[in-house]
Amino acid sequence: MSFLDWSDGGSGYNEVIINSAKYNAHLPDVVDAFFVMKGHSTTTQDDADHINVNVQQAHGAFLHLYNKSALEVPLLVFDPFNWDQPFSVFEGSQ
Repeated sequence: MSFLDWSDGGSGYNEVIINSAKYNAHLPDVVDAFFVMKGHSTTTQDDADHINVNVQQAHGAFLHLYNKSALEVPLLVFDPFNWDQPFSVFEGSQ
């Protein structure tokens, strides 16, 4: 498999490092969507800090804080094995 061949649904780790000060200065416009992985819980845990984050609650709080709608910033499901249509709207999103 070559580096750019994702036909098997992806094979590894990817990382992007951003300048958080610039990112924060342009909120909420830098956020296009929230997403959860298909087949995974909507609650994630940061093992280092033992913090549980419910993606649905975080999404709702973001929408409320920035007066956005779920049409403007949707909650999506990401299916890494469906590259024809990797994103779908999360059922029950606000």
